[in-house]
Amino acid sequence: MRKILILTLILSSSYSAKAQETGWVDEGATWHYNFWNLFVQGYYEYNYTYDTLIEGHTCQVIEGERHMYAESPELELLSVSSLPTQYVYMSGDTLFYRDHDAFFVMLNFNAEVGDTWIISTTNTGFEMCDDTSRVELLEIGTITIDGVVYETITVAPTASSSVGFVGTFVKRFGNITAGLSPFLSPFPMGFECEAMEGEIAVEWDWLGFSCFQDNSFSLYQPYSEYCAYYSGVAENSLPTIQLYPNPANEYIMIENANGTNYEIFDITGKTVQAGKLTDQRIDVLGLSEGTYVLKIEEVVARFVIRQ
Repeated sequence: MRKILILTLILSSSYSAKAQETGWVDEGATWHYNFWNLFVQGYYEYNYTYDTLIEGHTCQVIEGERHMYAESPELELLSVSSLPTQYVYMSGDTLFYRDHDAFFVMLNFNAEVGDTWIISTTNTGFEMCDDTSRVELLEIGTITIDGVVYETITVAPTASSSVGFVGTFVKRFGNITAGLSPFLSPFPMGFECEAMEGEIAVEWDWLGFSCFQDNSFSLYQPYSEYCAYYSGVAENSLPTIQLYPNPANEYIMIENANGTNYEIFDITGKTVQAGKLTDQRIDVLGLSEGTYVLKIEEVVARFVIRQ
């Protein structure tokens, strides 16, 4: 009996270690990402629906919808449209996804800072961009959720890529980047290689992580009391921050701000400035030229710095 018990414990420990190592999503996985664009806003919802076998790989099929609301004068649902279906599978420390009938590395948690990998060989229609797209690992870290430590990597497309995404990805379920910025997508998307310069990126949905859960992972929503935020306030009118001058140089003046804590994000989703509002003015002398998002409580506004 004792030998059988010891063997059982060894097998159980080996299985648990393996499950923790591969550590991707479970059945019932659901992601929400808020988005903002000119005159509209809403959220992306992704759901792991079923498994399918492709080229010998058991892939998770993840389907998504884009829920779009009018921004003013009252929040009104305009449309619900389908997002591209994703086919992914985890092997060791690497997550693969399918793009145009071929599998590519989506996330490599065994890579080192400075490593790059090919994420697509299809040009999505941008003449200035290359057919072969890569992402680069910028930073390695960890995050603790409900007392459990998970690995994270921060990635961004390399120059001249036409497919990619930006943000910090937790090994358990993907992109957890706060704020609202272009290309903070949980899955690769068409990426105009020059879109991160100037105001070209305004043409794209600005995304930000809202929440995630699955059958073995409790709801994680660190940034808001709502998960699908807009479905929770669909009958209400959302306040907006009024700021000027825009473009700005030395400072911005704030009106209609219901809160005192503010954050400013750059277009990669990184917090570049934060503090408390003591009056209606925020000094931005320390920020370089570019596009930024100001967030006060649950309200955001976009502005541009020009020297």
